Amino acid sequence: MIVNLLSRLPRINGPILLSLLASFGLMSFSCYCGFILLKKDFVNGINLSIFNQLLQIFSFGLFGYSFEYISGILLGVTIDVTKDFIFRFVFRLTTCEISLNSNPEVFYISVNFIAIFILNYLFNVKGFLANKKMESMSEIEKK
Repeated sequence: MIVNLLSRLPRINGPILLSLLASFGLMSFSCYCGFILLKKDFVNGINLSIFNQLLQIFSFGLFGYSFEYISGILLGVTIDVTKDFIFRFVFRLTTCEISLNSNPEVFYISVNFIAIFILNYLFNVKGFLANKKMESMSEIEKK
């Protein structure tokens, strides 16, 4: 995908390079979050995953700038007011699009309900782990 994109570009300038590096960095960060969780470092993995999910809740495009980061599934709504007020349900798979000074007349915002659901789950697991840690510390103090 990236090789195909790079082969079609006439020239890589600063904004394109920044967009490519940011996209690669975000996707790598998502993989790193999963890797940390697989290593059973749950506290750090959940904290990093919470930050990763926060980045995926909103997508937007306004004044020529746009940001859309989905690592997994987007199931949500988009409100597009570019030419008319359009409300639509959207489903997308993994993508990362960052545009700088590209289309100034586009104006939209999207909300990812899957990311909100996962974020809620992560906060519940984080609370559960904190309670387990407090219980084990109180048991140690009793001994």
